[in-house]
Amino acid sequence: MNLVADASALVGELLRARGRALLRHPDTDWFTTLEVAGEVRHELHKRLRFMVERGQLAGDHVAVLEREALDLFNSSVSLVVPEVYVAARLAARERIRDPQDWSVVALALVMEAGIWAEDRDFFGIGLPVWNTGVLLTHLRIG
Repeated sequence: MNLVADASALVGELLRARGRALLRHPDTDWFTTLEVAGEVRHELHKRLRFMVERGQLAGDHVAVLEREALDLFNSSVSLVVPEVYVAARLAARERIRDPQDWSVVALALVMEAGIWAEDRDFFGIGLPVWNTGVLLTHLRIG
């Protein structure tokens, strides 16, 4: 199954055992855009810092967890260059409410793939969209 991953799903799941199992599942091939990769790196760092502030994580663990999560991201998710999906930009923007999400939709259109997202803006855009819970059940993880 080819899936285009959005940052809304990736950021939370890169830090969870179930998410790591999902990203390593042999029946899935993961793809995303350079725009999403940048957002994942930024938001992952923010989330880890927030966890430290709330006392959920010791500050000296941040670097290790961040490195592990980014290593998994880099080894499991194929980054697709904009030249592959930029031609579908207008079609994607017509489908999605949040203009920052156009690259995920454009890549899914070009690849004829589903989308893995937790962001409700993706639902109802005329493409298969999987949230984490349904995907875990479908792939029999957990």
